[in-house]
Amino acid sequence: AAPAAAATEADTPVSPTSPVDEAKARNQFLMRKMKDILGPETFTSFRQVSSDFLKGEMMVTEYYHHFVSFFGERHLDDVFPDLVDLLPDQTKKDALLMAHNTYHSKDLGKPSAKAKKAAAKQQTQRAEEQQRAAAEQEWPSLSGG
Repeated sequence: AAPAAAATEADTPVSPTSPVDEAKARNQFLMRKMKDILGPETFTSFRQVSSDFLKGEMMVTEYYHHFVSFFGERHLDDVFPDLVDLLPDQTKKDALLMAHNTYHSKDLGKPSAKAKKAAAKQQTQRAEEQQRAAAEQEWPSLSGG
């Protein structure tokens, strides 16, 4: 008799804690949680916005703005970490985390050091131009006027 063939991965039953099953279960849980927070109609709108983002029809900053407007600051920490973790596209994960970190940065809206330096340079140039213009107005004309 021939020796029994070694079991292949395809023959092995999927355990309930396989990574694929775990991700599916987490995704289902997250969907229920979001639906509970938003209600059925708003959840449907959010899913459409998410679909547009996943298809590349919406920029990450716009999507994040929608996300915050749907869930508000109150539910952000309840939903956002799992949403990002369950995203299949690593590039979109990274971009979404960057948008989140930028949005919540203490420096948001504050000019960078480079922007401050450029603004100071412009202010100095304007002041010099105003001084030149004032000096030209005060300078006596030699044209006989």
